[in-house]
Amino acid sequence: FPVTIAPSLFYTASGAFGSGASLISGFDQVGAIISPENIEVVTKGFEQMFKELAHGGVDHDELNAARTLFTKDIIDVMSDTSSIARTLCKLEAYGLGFDYYDTMLKRLQDFTTDDINALAKKYATMDGMTRVLVGRV
Repeated sequence: FPVTIAPSLFYTASGAFGSGASLISGFDQVGAIISPENIEVVTKGFEQMFKELAHGGVDHDELNAARTLFTKDIIDVMSDTSSIARTLCKLEAYGLGFDYYDTMLKRLQDFTTDDINALAKKYATMDGMTRVLVGRV
């Protein structure tokens, strides 16, 4: 999803939905490394981004870009024998089955923009988010 905040306001920005999910639910997070004088502007920009996502959703090109990125991440997970071993151990420990990635790729292809946008309306809000500031603020 494009960030419409002026890039000169922060050094880096990141975010994820369902970050850190495993046997327990993950969490949604956005973050940025910014100068203290830009805190309010960047915070308002993140709030606007969530509003736009919740109300405007994503389009077909954005969904395809996410599919491509997820597929690339799966390929990277299986890039060497130690990564494959770790992944298989995790799949076994979480009870996901060794066909997990095949299943996920199929599910990913079956998702539509309507599916994603319904989820965005439900979850892409600032409700329940906690603002954490670290450093000289």
